[in-house]
Amino acid sequence: MFTAYYRVEGDGKRSRGLGLGLALCKTLVELHGGQIWVKSKKGVGSTFGFSVPLAGASQLNGVR
Repeated sequence: MFTAYYRVEGDGKRSRGLGLGLALCKTLVELHGGQIWVKSKKGVGSTFGFSVPLAGASQLNGVR
C-alpha cells in the first residue's frame, strides 16, 4: 500500500490518481526518522497515522 504506483482494485469503480500519495508520505515521514501505519477493516474504512520524533529542547533553542 505504501509502494509507488500501488492501486487497490476496488468494487469496479475506476480509481483516480497515480498511486504515489502514500509512497510519498512514507518517504517524507521516514526521512524525518518517523514511522507510518494503517489500520483497516474491510467494508468499514481505513485510518492512517504517523509519528516523527521531536527535537530535544537544546536543538529547539539552537544550543549544540
